[in-house]
This record gives sequence, structure tokens and C-alpha cells, in this order.
Amino acid sequence: MKVSFLIDGFNLYHSIEDVEKYKGIKAKWLDIKTLLHTYMGAIDAEAKFHSIFYFTTLRLHVQKDKPNSVDRHKRYITALESKGITTIYGGFKPKDVLCKKCNQRFATYEEKKTDVAMASKIIELASKSLCEVIGIVSGDTDLIPAIELARKINPVIKIIIIFPFRRTNDELKLYSDKTFTIKPIKYEDAQFKGIVKTNSGEIAKPSHW
Repeated sequence: MKVSFLIDGFNLYHSIEDVEKYKGIKAKWLDIKTLLHTYMGAIDAEAKFHSIFYFTTLRLHVQKDKPNSVDRHKRYITALESKGITTIYGGFKPKDVLCKKCNQRFATYEEKKTDVAMASKIIELASKSLCEVIGIVSGDTDLIPAIELARKINPVIKIIIIFPFRRTNDELKLYSDKTFTIKPIKYEDAQFKGIVKTNSGEIAKPSHW
């Protein structure tokens, strides 16, 4: 029973921030593969990893004010890749926004491409029958059309949704075969331990993480 996981990076990251805010648990140095491994037996007794895709975007537009932010993100991505996780990048697009209170316009940035990239990967996995189960770590309903199409293309594909903490969505549940919600203790127990060894050297957790 081959399982491919798709991780919505920012959906998961904001969940981790909520874990720290509401539970006092610092969990940004999350070993995603170890976390996912805890669900494998519940998915199927014969479940095995086929692939794990981590969808994210580098916040290059904040480098001027927060120069270490992108570096920490890159460091974390390298740690994930050392566990065999594949990173797929999106991007940020500038957006002009009108403030309703002051009636002034200002520039902001919104994440683009991640949802489309995840949707494309769902359809690719289903159409090529690369796995028997697709596990989606997200609470984003924008993925529903892709899930519907994947089921039409491959009626036997199983869709598992793993909701990050405080990201549970009742509508998304309707389009899955099984759902789980990550409890705060799961984040705490699945942290990288000590120094992470990678092909490019050793990586340590950022000090304030």
C-alpha cells in the first residue's frame, strides 16, 4: 500500500505558530517524516512511504527587514530534504490593497502557485497510479476540485486528509476516505533531534526555535 503525502507548507507553519500561541509548545523544527510515520498504521497495516512533497515559498520580499528569516527557512528545507522529502516551490506576488479604515492604498504580498502545484500533483499521482493512497496535510478547501478530478480519473485512489492543529474543515472531510487532526503533542514528539546531517553538512536548529 504505497502512500504519497502532500504537505501544504504555510498551512502547516501557521498551525505550528498556533500550537506555540495556544499551547506553549515550540515546534518549528518539525521532522515531518517522523510525524507522518505515526499515521501510517492507521492508514493501512501495509502502508509504506512512496513519496513526500513539501510545498512552500521563500519569503524573499522580507529579506530587507528580516534577513535571517529566509536563511532559517532554507535551513529547515535542507533538513527536510535530508529525510527524502521533495520540495516544490511557489512564489509571492505583490498586491495593491485598499485600507478601509484610512482609505489609503499599500503594497502587500500574497502566496501564489502553491495551491495549483498541489492540485497538479494530486492529479498526476492519481492519473499515473503512482500510489494507492494520497495523504494531504492541509485544511485548504481550494484543493477540493483537484480531489474530485483525481477520483474521476482513478476511482480506486484513496484520499486521506491530515488536518494541522486548528485547521480542521468539515467541507474537506466530505471529500476524503479518512481524516486525522494533528494534536499538539504530535508536534512536540516529532521534532528533529540534535544536529541534522545532510549532504551539504550539519544543520542545527535556530536558537529561538
